[in-house]
Amino acid sequence: MIHSFILHEKNKLITDVSFDELKKMLKDKDKLIWVDLEQATAEENEILSTVFDFHPLAIEDCTNINHHPKIDNFEDYLFLVMHAVNFNSREEELSTLELNVFFGKNYVVTYHARPIRSVIQTKERCLKNPVPIMGKGSDFLVYTILDALADNFIPTLNALDHRIDEVEDEIFSDSSNVLNKIIDIRNDIINLRKVIRPQRNIISQLTRGTLPFIHKSNVIYFRDIYDLLHRISEQSDGYRDMISGVLDTHLSLTSNRMNQIVKTLTIVATIMMPLMLITGIYGMNFHYMPETNARWGYFLVLGVMVVISISLGFYMKKKKWF
Repeated sequence: MIHSFILHEKNKLITDVSFDELKKMLKDKDKLIWVDLEQATAEENEILSTVFDFHPLAIEDCTNINHHPKIDNFEDYLFLVMHAVNFNSREEELSTLELNVFFGKNYVVTYHARPIRSVIQTKERCLKNPVPIMGKGSDFLVYTILDALADNFIPTLNALDHRIDEVEDEIFSDSSNVLNKIIDIRNDIINLRKVIRPQRNIISQLTRGTLPFIHKSNVIYFRDIYDLLHRISEQSDGYRDMISGVLDTHLSLTSNRMNQIVKTLTIVATIMMPLMLITGIYGMNFHYMPETNARWGYFLVLGVMVVISISLGFYMKKKKWF
């Protein structure tokens, strides 16, 4: 699916034009063109080569997802690979969505396999009033998309914070599913950090003023994104430490519960040992055992066993073993 937005020099917005019209409009440097490809078919992908004449390697990076965040300078345009995050609160599952961005002097092309919230938000803003976004150049349009992409990390962080608080309470309830939840949260934090750190470095390159198509007046906006990603990165580091602490606490509690079980079994075994010794002795099949013929021998042995058990119990209690 392809959506195109063309802003004329008279601040008039045109949407969804044909490939041929796009090719003609590209020659007009006074127009700003934004083409968004979402779940594009093979035929729609041809626009990347036939209309914009992008490098085959960049096109291959678009069509083959799961690349690490990066930025490439092709002289006539810049190519960025960024990642958005999507958190499914119902299933408590975090996933990343790849966003590929081409932008030159008078055009921006975004390519993604699934809907991305930041792109949708920017489209809606352009349809309502395109001038504040598209009227400031292609770099400001890219800034708007990336800024919304960075802002959308915050709800995910808030969800992680809530999940960590919940699992902190559950570790004291002896729930059998706590360890799986802790591991899931830790994996989500690791995946989030893998996305945030490289993207922060990419935005840092955009703030240096050495790359083409970034106007000096707009560098400060990219610095704002960098600051936000830096705060998010630090916050994710804090969550990593928190979940590591939760995991250590859970393992300590589990070990303590296991020690209590072993302690209880040891006490029972210690009390039973002399009783088993007595029953073992009188269980031997000798013909001449004086106590076996005693009238009250059975009850006497039972009494001795009871006294021994009670004595051991009082002794352990005095030593505060239980």
